[in-house]
Amino acid sequence: MGKLLVIPLVFLLVVSGWLGLAWTGTKAELGGTLRALADNGVQLTRMQAQQAESEAQLRQTQTQLSKSEAQFTQTQAQLSEAEARLAQTEGQVLQMEENLTLATEQLSEIQLKYDALLEGQNHYALRDPTYRELQHFLDRDKTDEKKYVKDGYVCVDFAAAVNNNAEAKGIRSAYVSLVYPDSGHAIVAFQTIDRGLVYIEPQLDREVKLKVGFSYSRVNDFELRNGTDDTIVRALIVW
Repeated sequence: MGKLLVIPLVFLLVVSGWLGLAWTGTKAELGGTLRALADNGVQLTRMQAQQAESEAQLRQTQTQLSKSEAQFTQTQAQLSEAEARLAQTEGQVLQMEENLTLATEQLSEIQLKYDALLEGQNHYALRDPTYRELQHFLDRDKTDEKKYVKDGYVCVDFAAAVNNNAEAKGIRSAYVSLVYPDSGHAIVAFQTIDRGLVYIEPQLDREVKLKVGFSYSRVNDFELRNGTDDTIVRALIVW
């Protein structure tokens, strides 16, 4: 009987020791788990702080984007306004061009009426033209369209015709006789009030230059006919 009681007691002591050791290990594991949870809590707090910072940066970016969109909208409005002003300006330019064309046509009509008025005046009313008036007269004069005919209709006839036609329009004109070594030539001249004395080749309605001692053809880039020496010896101007 006494031996039977001793064995359970020993067993209880062994079990109690084993349980104590198990509890100690479990307690240590529990402490490690708690420390891990604490560390995870700290990391979670940091992550939440970073998330809050990221959200703040996102809100700031969204605010800047909204401002940029507003600026873009304003720029588009300014661009549209500028395009509208440009379109209006282009319309005004077109209108001005139309007005200029109309004014030019009216001026031409006035010039025609003025020329017609001058045709009824006598030679005492002759006047010196402007360079533009001279060009206008030459454009309308048809003498240059006539054909040169040797021993028939020559340079003196061209010069005389332009001279007479100009005076019929009330424009003072000069007959110019060019003396060559063995021959001569005839052209016309006008004393313009804005460009001075202007010489005109009546066969071409072209402005020419005169240089005594030089070839008339070469000075004016004309083709020399029949090898004639057209060096200008003297120029006689008759008004």
